[in-house]
Amino acid sequence: MPALGSLKGLVQFRAVQQDGRRSSIAGVSLAVQPSSGSSRLGLAVRASGAVERNRVKRRLRAAVRDALALSPGQADIFVRADARAAVVPYQELVEFLQIGVTEGQKP
Repeated sequence: MPALGSLKGLVQFRAVQQDGRRSSIAGVSLAVQPSSGSSRLGLAVRASGAVERNRVKRRLRAAVRDALALSPGQADIFVRADARAAVVPYQELVEFLQIGVTEGQKP
């Protein structure tokens, strides 16, 4: 699987948030839109401290990679999460992201 790129800057984040398909579960909101290039990820995590925030970000990046491996095509993905994302079962998180990415890639 090719490397996962990053959404850069407020303009790209807002474009995916406004134009993408959205869904959410406890502590995690997702916006996805089709991409003509490689898949890109943007994360916004709110947690009580840097250690918890970075732990949630690492977990989300891994879950997005696993979800993209199960989904055809490329997508721009924006994930907004809070500390509750750290306790969502990993497999449930991957399934949620995989369904969201697949749905978000549809025209």
